[in-house]
Amino acid sequence: MLKIVLAITLAIEVIACTRPSVPHFKQLVSDFDNGFSQRLAQAVQMIDSARYNQGDFDSLANLNNKFVKLLISYRDSVFYLPDTLDYDFIYVVKSKDKNLCIVSWDTRQGGTMIEYASMIFWKKSNGVGAKYLADSVDGRTENT
Repeated sequence: MLKIVLAITLAIEVIACTRPSVPHFKQLVSDFDNGFSQRLAQAVQMIDSARYNQGDFDSLANLNNKFVKLLISYRDSVFYLPDTLDYDFIYVVKSKDKNLCIVSWDTRQGGTMIEYASMIFWKKSNGVGAKYLADSVDGRTENT
């Protein structure tokens, strides 16, 4: 019995060591060089650190609004972000034809509940469209 447990434990360790590691978000965005990556990483860091300032919900709301504006202003660059599964804050997924991209993030405004917001980007004949979707009841939605 002990040999079986040891064999299973060893197999699990081997599988865990051979599994490809997922790069952290900051490492991921550093591969871009158009200024978007640096601004995105700074915005993520500011939102993440602001959540620890107890009761500073206005600051978090403002930082999230700035994050939305950043995504909108770099809407063409969003399509170059690789798809992600979990980078502890931001999630990116694109359609197979790369004409639709969804960027979701934890706003850090939910306390013990996670509150997500999303931006949906789509390519159209005259540029890139965007829609902001918030996981809240305050009616904050924006089409551009």
